[in-house]
Formats: sequence, structure tokens, C-alpha cells
Amino acid sequence: MSSRPIIAVDIDDVLSASAPDFVRFSNERWGTTLAVDDYTEHWAEMWQVDIEEVRARREIYLNSGIVGKHRPVVAARDALLELKKQFDIVLVTSRSLELESETRAWLESHYADIADSVYFTGIYSSTMNMNTFAQTKSSIFAELKPAFVIDDLEKHCQAAVDLGIPAILFGTYGWNQADHLAKGITRCNNWREVLDTISAQSV
Repeated sequence: MSSRPIIAVDIDDVLSASAPDFVRFSNERWGTTLAVDDYTEHWAEMWQVDIEEVRARREIYLNSGIVGKHRPVVAARDALLELKKQFDIVLVTSRSLELESETRAWLESHYADIADSVYFTGIYSSTMNMNTFAQTKSSIFAELKPAFVIDDLEKHCQAAVDLGIPAILFGTYGWNQADHLAKGITRCNNWREVLDTISAQSV
């Protein structure tokens, strides 16, 4: 890692159009009638099923290969290339460790030579045991001390500003609506707004 300032960027629904493909897969595989804005990380609540059914569906989803086929978010690559002129780009994802190789292959396909490193928190990994440690995004932010954090979940943006790091809440999704955002969190609807916000705050 160089001595340049860092921007920590989430993957799902910031770089990868994950929710639309997840919803499409769910509707086709299990006959659900979900819309993209129905998506939530709380799958039991979203599907209205018990935890055993969630685990069964999770294994089917993780082994489906669909994650490696997600479309990139519009304009994300060009924006990161612009930011890379001034910042080191680090990706920080809550994706399961089971998806690491598939994710890295996808990144190589769509965002080759952009990320300086990729951190997987492993929070949702079924391979976690007493000998492994699942980091939080907050602990990674504390370690990296990025100049900005970009994430589609308010809780991760809040974790950043709690550490004194400016955060960008990316996108206008059903799962990230808020009547009020904490000081230090700026909502950006798209990557053009991200570039404008970082430019303005970096002066």
C-alpha cells in the first residue's frame, strides 16, 4: 500500500448490481414475488421463512454461480479510475468467505487493476469456527484509516463517521432510506455524485 490516501469501497450494490440479480434468482427459484426494494440483508424477514429454510436457500444461492455473473453498477469503473489518480482504492465487503474466489474472478473481469486490496469480513460465512476471526467493517476502517468510505448500508457509514471518517451512503434503495443522516454521511445517488462529493470535500 502506498502513502496515498485511501478510499474504502463496498462491493454489493455499489460496484455490483447484486440485489436485482438476487431478487430475480429468488423469484425464479422459489416463486417469490420480490421487487428490488424489498431486498434486505435479513433474509428470514424478507422471505418470511424460518432459519433452517434460510440456511438451505443460502447454500443453493452460494453454489448457483450467479454472484460471478452480476452486472457492474453503471459508471462505477470509470469513477474508480478517476479516483485512482489521487487515492488508493480498497474494497471492503461483508460477503461470505465461500464467495471469495468467485468475487475475485468477477473483480478481475470488471474492475481489473483498480483495487489495491480486498477485505472480506466473513461475517456471513458458514465456515466460521473457533479458530477463525470475522472482522467487522468498522475494525477494518479503524485499521486502514481511509479518507472516505462508500457503502450502501447506513450502519457501515455510521461506523465510519463514528471513527471520524467521512462516509458516502451510495444509492437510493429501499433498504437504505433514512429521514435523517448523521453528520459526516452524504447520500450520493450515483457515481457522478460520488465524484462531485469527494472533489468538494477534498479541497
